[in-house]
Amino acid sequence: MASSKIIAYFMHEHEDAAIQQNITNLRRTDSFIIGDATDEQVERLKNDGIIYEVLEENPKKKTTIQDFEVLKSVTLGLAGTPDFDGVDGFRNIAAPSPLQIRDEEAAAGFPAYYKFTTLGPLLDEDRVALSKEEILVTEFIPPNIYVVRINNQDQYDRLSLFDFTRTIEFYSSNDTGVHTSLKMADGMPAEVKGQDILTFDLLVKTELDMATLLDWFKTNNILVAGAAGMKARIYLMRDSPLIRQVGAHPLIVQMNEYIKPKLHNDAAAVIIGTDLLTPIPAGAQTCFEGEGQIVGVADTGIDVNHPDLAAQLIGTSALGRAGNVTDTAGHGTHVAGTIAGDGSASGGALKGIAPKAKLYFQSLLNASDELSLPLLLSDLFDEAYKQGARIHNNSWGSSTESKYTVNSTEVDDYVYRNKDMLLVFSAGNDGNAIRYGNVPKGFVDFLTIGSPASAKNVLTVGASRSSRSAAGFSTYTYAKIWPKMFPYPPYYDVQLISGDAESLAGFSSRGPCDDDRIKPDVVAPGTDIASTKSALAAVGNFWGIYPGNAQYALMGGTSMAAPVVSGFAALVREYFVKVKGVVPSAALMKATIINGCKKLTGVDAVLKYADLPNFNQGFGRVDAVRTIPDANHDFFFYFVDNYNDPAEQFQKTGQRLRLKFTVNTPGCWLRVCLAYTDVPARALQNNLNLMMDCLTQKWVGNGNAASLLKSLDSKNNVEVIVIDDAPVGVYTLQVVCSNLIKGPQDFALVMTSSDQAITTPFDY
Repeated sequence: MASSKIIAYFMHEHEDAAIQQNITNLRRTDSFIIGDATDEQVERLKNDGIIYEVLEENPKKKTTIQDFEVLKSVTLGLAGTPDFDGVDGFRNIAAPSPLQIRDEEAAAGFPAYYKFTTLGPLLDEDRVALSKEEILVTEFIPPNIYVVRINNQDQYDRLSLFDFTRTIEFYSSNDTGVHTSLKMADGMPAEVKGQDILTFDLLVKTELDMATLLDWFKTNNILVAGAAGMKARIYLMRDSPLIRQVGAHPLIVQMNEYIKPKLHNDAAAVIIGTDLLTPIPAGAQTCFEGEGQIVGVADTGIDVNHPDLAAQLIGTSALGRAGNVTDTAGHGTHVAGTIAGDGSASGGALKGIAPKAKLYFQSLLNASDELSLPLLLSDLFDEAYKQGARIHNNSWGSSTESKYTVNSTEVDDYVYRNKDMLLVFSAGNDGNAIRYGNVPKGFVDFLTIGSPASAKNVLTVGASRSSRSAAGFSTYTYAKIWPKMFPYPPYYDVQLISGDAESLAGFSSRGPCDDDRIKPDVVAPGTDIASTKSALAAVGNFWGIYPGNAQYALMGGTSMAAPVVSGFAALVREYFVKVKGVVPSAALMKATIINGCKKLTGVDAVLKYADLPNFNQGFGRVDAVRTIPDANHDFFFYFVDNYNDPAEQFQKTGQRLRLKFTVNTPGCWLRVCLAYTDVPARALQNNLNLMMDCLTQKWVGNGNAASLLKSLDSKNNVEVIVIDDAPVGVYTLQVVCSNLIKGPQDFALVMTSSDQAITTPFDY
């Protein structure tokens, strides 16, 4: 009889017993068991409602045998998996042959990085065994590959002898990348201007590796633009053989062409739901206005004399032009007003989302009217952090076609080390209907997220359309303004830029990321948004002047959507500080905002994927009604946030948090969101999973996600369960640490419900 290796999760003691009765050669943790099971035993587990997966060596053969009712009902409507490797304009040029990889390994010697495969996650005893041999696990590559640093031949031999090791491969230039757009890089130093030069960003694992690498660069006459920490930026001729040699260097773990960042306001996107800048949606005013909160903004510049902003600024920094933060572009002033404009120039009629919040502004515009960012992005965020900012808005990014770049790793690392700092990034304005390989002709295709918006630990914002029906670009079709980007119906001749609040802005970048993660996280108003106008900015920089008041202007783009969310995050943080008496983590703010999102129903918002989360709108549009309770809209609210409590964090694979609560009112809605700050690296490193049951029903986090595999989510560090009509009864909610690369792992959990009589969850 055929036998399979499976991993089976238990939520209750009777499930634990049932699993142990049906598998052999078992290895047990606090929440799951790995072992062998026959087809008959697998069928028994299925009938008992056990959450389980079949483990296979070849990820392409991986199958999942979960068929709970919540999963059975999913209709994805996607004939095949999108070609995530065929992204136009940004590709891996390394592609070494097996012989080249062999030569790279022979030349590397030790220390070097290797990949080894397992069947199932490394358990605590496996990590202890590796630690005794001083073998350091540095990265996880789903579904079953671990990257390790090997210092000598003896360590390599010992790794090969472990029972859990199945195969070992050299970490080659095929893994490092050498991702490039094959475009000319700008901003070269004088000695190389006019030549065919590319700029590359590189990452190493340790600063000691960087010192060794810099010596190698010097020996090979490679021009280094800058190096700090574990990042370096170098210049290479387009046809130089050194490109592949650098990519093959055994100490480099990531390499991609540096694509200059740009503003995300050259298109439009998101719905505030009203002509005025008020909390979203229209009529959903909260009792919070951002009082006591500081939001950092890195943008073009700011009009410090604008009546709406003069009292909001606690400080400015001129990073692009020494001593000059003026805003000739108008972008930064507009963004700042959306976040925290106090409405002084309009008698209080036009306000930002958080009009009582304060701003710390960092001007990035240089003398060439380009964005000038520090080599280390951490320097940018740290400056604002030291001024008290715990929310930071970034309405800019590079067009990198959904790639997880060096900059993405940088921002993930910053949040990982500063877990109370929420970084908000605009998704990008690269949505277009020119290509349509994964969608019907005329619609906006996937895989256009910019970077660092592709990072895991940031809140990435796409744009929906506003409800504005007059002024600005609102009455134009997308093809009227951007004919080359939208050459086919319906965007060409039917779709208006604004007016349909249930739809997305055509230019808003879509996901997924190149590792199949959900992005954007949320969407918010971004087309024809009214906000503060810089007095130095030309009228032509905007979509129009606000009717009746020239101190305001209309603009659009995911640039305009991101500050809506940053302002809203200030309200959320104010709620936690004032009402709950806690300093929230970035993960808690992210979980709270995502948990309250509303599903958009426009055709382009659910294209290919009827359910949420999807690659169009992420987890939905931000919505004050179900995010934080207040006097205008009260509901049950419960949260866990353990980033400051190591005793409550996960220390090993298999640990769990288990909560019990009772829903008492028929017909109520119930929402749960898990979010956590993951270890910086491409793809999910520490995998936490959310699951819940009531009587005979079971739900798993992101059970309706845009994917052809209906399994526990091993890709995203945000998971949701949304039930519109929750059954009355006793619920068990469980958070499981399915895989831990680097611990401890903290997390945030938010649960809300319209059932005011719900019992407060308790651990058991």
